[in-house]
Amino acid sequence: MQTIKLNKQEDKVVKWVLQARSKDKSRPVLTGVFIEHLNDIPVMVCCDGFKAFAAELEGEYEDGLYTVLTHSNKILVLEPLSGMFPNYKAILKDGIKDGQVIDTDNNNLTNIDPKMLKAAASMPSDDIQIAAGGWNKPMAFSGGSGLKMYGMIMPRHLKD
Repeated sequence: MQTIKLNKQEDKVVKWVLQARSKDKSRPVLTGVFIEHLNDIPVMVCCDGFKAFAAELEGEYEDGLYTVLTHSNKILVLEPLSGMFPNYKAILKDGIKDGQVIDTDNNNLTNIDPKMLKAAASMPSDDIQIAAGGWNKPMAFSGGSGLKMYGMIMPRHLKD
């Protein structure tokens, strides 16, 4: 079991990533979080089959797949979970490959589903880049205010 104290920024980032966990108990791997070190930086990933969110973290983390026992008051408690996590790197890469970067400063967002924009806007960052292929296509986004964050959403499976 891992108990991690989070700083204010990391707490917001973890809260954002955890939104992408599945609620479907029949697929327990997707209800958990996956942590791995990339270039000596811990990265947390959650996906539910329709969306994937990943973010760099600070602090000390052990690589692995975990169930979140609790996340409150800047404390994250994780317990190991057995199973094989999906290849999230391919999921995030494919979402960006087919899209074009949208200039959000010029409000050129008319070809993107508003529900998808709402999900991207939930990212705790002042600098969000969006790559989208158009209406009813996957949307990828990235951002970061110190910690890098990435997400990909399939359009037909978002709820208000």
